[in-house]
Amino acid sequence: MRSLPLWPSDTNCWAGNHQWSQNLTLGLSQYIPLYITCAWEPDVYVMRSCMKAGIVCQWAYLDEKFPWDQAKTNLAEAKSCQKYWYGDFYPLTRAVDGAVDRCVYQNHRPDLNAGLVSAFRQTNCRYTGMAIPLKGLNAKSNYRVTLVQEDFTRQQKTASGQELLDTGIEIYLPAKGSSALVLYEEIEK
Repeated sequence: MRSLPLWPSDTNCWAGNHQWSQNLTLGLSQYIPLYITCAWEPDVYVMRSCMKAGIVCQWAYLDEKFPWDQAKTNLAEAKSCQKYWYGDFYPLTRAVDGAVDRCVYQNHRPDLNAGLVSAFRQTNCRYTGMAIPLKGLNAKSNYRVTLVQEDFTRQQKTASGQELLDTGIEIYLPAKGSSALVLYEEIEK
């Protein structure tokens, strides 16, 4: 018998626990691949912290000042990343209590030769940058790597699979409580 736990933890029962969602992802996704968490506001950091194969948006959308454009943009990004949750999951950092570190995990689709890296600088983290080696790539292939910052600016480069496996990707997050996504896809062998 199979099941899909839509609400796997009480950590999503109230707002303001973004790091809990990140740590939940690091731990639980190694054992239960498909579940959802709740975003209580349409903020990009909150939405990225809660992105999974599905997401609950518990927003105050009846408020006159609700940021509809921001909500649509962030929800579109979450939808575009859904497909990566149906592949392999790799925690690239460890879960740390107290929001004092970086949190990075990778979703890799071997069948698409593509994936997603979600990187977070938690609210009490003193580090601004990181170099994170990836997992599951073909060392003999080349990849198009796109870094997506919180303002949705994109930086693109080409890197070999061997480079991404050994040296990794460099991610710079100047602000505490910020995030970046890295999308990659194989372009040639």
